[in-house]
Amino acid sequence: MKAFRSSGLEQVDVPLFAANEPIAITGSRAQRVLQRRINQGVAEYEVLNTLEQSWGGLCTHVREGWNIDKPCYGYRAKTSGTPARPRRPRA
Repeated sequence: MKAFRSSGLEQVDVPLFAANEPIAITGSRAQRVLQRRINQGVAEYEVLNTLEQSWGGLCTHVREGWNIDKPCYGYRAKTSGTPARPRRPRA
């Protein structure tokens, strides 16, 4: 992931705050930078964790025989009924 790069706003003394940062200009700049880096690390972890979980679910789905995409050219998809209950007829 790319490192956080502040725009020219901080160069003209306009502070930048994240949504979960306390809006306190009195704290040290080092403290704000540390908090921002911690938040970036947690966000990167969440992204990678979500990707791994979704990939694992996709692999399980395919192993169980569910077709998740169009079949290759020249092949016909084997259709099966949906496991969901049929909907009520509309009035």
